[in-house]
Amino acid sequence: MRSVCLIEADGTIEVDNDLVLPIYSITKTLIAYTIFRLNVSIEDSIHKWISTEWCPHDINIGQLLNHSSGLTDYGALPEYQDAIQSGAVWSDARFAEHTLQKPLLFEPGTQFAYSNPGYWLLKRVIETETGETLSRALSEYVFEPFQMSSAYVAKAQFAEDIPNYPAEWVWHGLVMANAKDIARFLHNADVSLLRNNLIQVTDAGSPWQNPHYGNGLMIEPDQWYGHNGGGPGYSASAFHFDKLGITGCVLSPEEHDPENPDPAMQALFSRVSAIHQ
Repeated sequence: MRSVCLIEADGTIEVDNDLVLPIYSITKTLIAYTIFRLNVSIEDSIHKWISTEWCPHDINIGQLLNHSSGLTDYGALPEYQDAIQSGAVWSDARFAEHTLQKPLLFEPGTQFAYSNPGYWLLKRVIETETGETLSRALSEYVFEPFQMSSAYVAKAQFAEDIPNYPAEWVWHGLVMANAKDIARFLHNADVSLLRNNLIQVTDAGSPWQNPHYGNGLMIEPDQWYGHNGGGPGYSASAFHFDKLGITGCVLSPEEHDPENPDPAMQALFSRVSAIHQ
């Protein structure tokens, strides 16, 4: 059963149910928003907060935010997949060894390559800047201001149907929430700063035509912006549609696969299209 919410331009809210489900990478948008609430400059080097022992590369905050850092990701690594099967969650040091401490894929700022480790670094910036855990920082800067009463940062087992995939495998942190709270955030938050620092994205697939990534937002310029999320057992999608003024979120117990990529996004866009033809 999906958790679905649509918010019309006039503020009317339509909710299918209040199931609390994993939002996976939509967590990145909340991390990016918190970075700007802390007045962190995108020009600042990560070494203001992160030691060279953790990440030796000369990267700035903006390059982490828009995935132009050149850092290696871990999702497709055989070692990562093997470790998940073994049941032993990697330590931060182990994640860093396989990602942050590897040679860069390209010179920072020149290309796009999606990087979960980059958002772990942003998480550490938040924790260092605030002196708080990510859970407490998100509560203070996101959950409480937008009355997101369902939202929290997951720990250990977060879903009964995937007992062998604890939340710590999502290195930057995993937020649980219902669709209404995620849609409310995206509809009401001032995300103007997140829509800057754009870099072109390649091979995004349908329905994207001119995809860009900003500061924690996936963007089709003058059309829509938001984020998708996906992982074992679930997919998530939350977007604001510029011309309609509508914001929607779908959280779905359907996993991404090659024949059904981004199932939550497909469901969201179909729902919006059906009622606004």
